[in-house]
Amino acid sequence: MDNSVLQKLLHSHVLFWNDEEKWRKTYIQPQHVMGGEYRKEERMPANVMHDQLKSNANRIQQAMKFYLPYTGKDNSFSKDEIKKLTADIEMYLPFQSTFIQMESEAELEYESTGETAIQRVVQNVYIEDLGWNDDHGQPMYKGNISLYLRDTNKFYFDPNDYHFSYREDGDGYTFWIDEQTPFAKYTDRNADHDGGMYNNSTLNAMVNSLISTHFSLVLLLTYPQIVNKQDVLGITPANASKVPFARRYSASELMNKPKYEHKVLKLDLYGANDSKNNDSTGESGSRAFHAVRKHIRQYSDGKITFVKAHFRGNKDVGLVTKDYEIVNRS
Repeated sequence: MDNSVLQKLLHSHVLFWNDEEKWRKTYIQPQHVMGGEYRKEERMPANVMHDQLKSNANRIQQAMKFYLPYTGKDNSFSKDEIKKLTADIEMYLPFQSTFIQMESEAELEYESTGETAIQRVVQNVYIEDLGWNDDHGQPMYKGNISLYLRDTNKFYFDPNDYHFSYREDGDGYTFWIDEQTPFAKYTDRNADHDGGMYNNSTLNAMVNSLISTHFSLVLLLTYPQIVNKQDVLGITPANASKVPFARRYSASELMNKPKYEHKVLKLDLYGANDSKNNDSTGESGSRAFHAVRKHIRQYSDGKITFVKAHFRGNKDVGLVTKDYEIVNRS
């Protein structure tokens, strides 16, 4: 987990209260919150924003934490594979309150120039199981998201909590903003008709990022055979007070520990940690010797299994090489 990004989120309310203008230069509110055509003349009350930031920090601290590192384009699912896997996935939340930090790449627009470029993004998502179902019997969730852009060292912070549920057929989701929340009147909630989809593109994009982060977590938890899982122990409450003093001792065990316990789920489609995956299939012929990643095999009855990563081809024909990250479980 990127602890520096996490700490910025947890201490955001302190910066806001001490220097609101400086806070606003780092924590940018997306266009659907007091921006664009929906720009409000009045500024959101400082005490309301401060209380939300503090409340968000408290619940993130208390939530179970997962970190999904970026594994690169070569180590990701194709659209066809995701479609096949989605059919067997049932969305859920592993803990009543869960914080997910997921690293990804996205094509984003620079505000200053209007140009688009691929940027590294850290999606910080808090999701809570509300404990009740919607009208169709589907579990209801509440989620909040902020995006941290590594290239600019800025957050896109959305103060809204979104209520959402997944459709019965597993195809899509429904979400809305609670109109009773203090941020609703500062948010562009325009729709073509009452109860219809919101029109604002950045609002829909933020919620889509929230949903995709939740989906990625459930996908990795559902198929442990394609994941390297690591439990990372954090500093205990008893040791927390000793950390500042431990800085004088470079060899201190505490200095190497993250502040919070969390689980790292890393997608591994090349079997880097499984020595059995390094066996060749014995295939000969005219194809060059190359690595084959772990992939899906779907049987006629719809059952899905994974074929282990392996090597295939003939070295006499040629050798195809790629650079892969080798993960050491120890």
